[in-house]
Amino acid sequence: MLITPDFVLLNFPKTGSSFTRQVVKTVYGGSPGGRLKRGLAKAGLCEPPFRELFFPNIRLRVDGLQEDQHGTYRQIPGVFRRLPVVAVARNPFDRYVSKYKFRYWQSRPIPSLEEVRRVFPGFPDLSFEQFLDYEDFLSSRYRIPGLALNPTPGGQTVEFAMMFFTDPSGFLKAASGTGLDQDGLIKALPPIRFLRMERLNRDLYNFLEDAGVSRRRIRFILQTDRIQPPEGTSRKPGDRWQDYYSPALLEKVYRKDRILFDLLGALGVGEPESWPGNRETSGHG
Repeated sequence: MLITPDFVLLNFPKTGSSFTRQVVKTVYGGSPGGRLKRGLAKAGLCEPPFRELFFPNIRLRVDGLQEDQHGTYRQIPGVFRRLPVVAVARNPFDRYVSKYKFRYWQSRPIPSLEEVRRVFPGFPDLSFEQFLDYEDFLSSRYRIPGLALNPTPGGQTVEFAMMFFTDPSGFLKAASGTGLDQDGLIKALPPIRFLRMERLNRDLYNFLEDAGVSRRRIRFILQTDRIQPPEGTSRKPGDRWQDYYSPALLEKVYRKDRILFDLLGALGVGEPESWPGNRETSGHG
């Protein structure tokens, strides 16, 4: 996560976090005052213009995982809890495709390769639909083991809960059991402002302006191209997420991740016009 004097940025994987982190670092560390502060901070004479904090990966219950930049809401140090918190949300259908094409899961399977192949004999050569089953497998075994809910939430819903809720298991049980309406979903979420990846340049510009950063310092954001992670991606320009889903698979994902779709719609950072059986709510997007 990134800590600035004005807010905390949580980096949810595969939501444009490379772009967002780099822009925030440029805004807070690239100005003359920011460069001076970096030099003085190294000498211990002042606070740095921003901090990048790395934490153990508690989003997955696996031994040996390295610390990373994707710290959760629960891991925000207490001294910074007074600051506003911001993150980026992405259409879950598109995010599944992005995770699949990123291929990190192929080279670094979370369980042992032997254990994975007992369930997925063809691993790492999985189709997109098999990859979605693999995501659910990870959630049931390594994100919140023993979460006995019917229907079982999809892998991305569990991952979102692990990232942003103080009690992920409790939230999922409440949302899956008696059910929560839109107001209930929003009230259960900590106070986090979500930007929408599909309009990230504009949303990030607006957020930083609201945070008090001058327009002169942030106007470059509106013309900044996408920034890929260092590992790159196998996804080509113009690759549409819609091409990965049959109507049946679209319905299956929407049903399993319904809690997440409803929450994003309630927050106004979803794309309800593309969601099965929900096109009448397109005003949210």
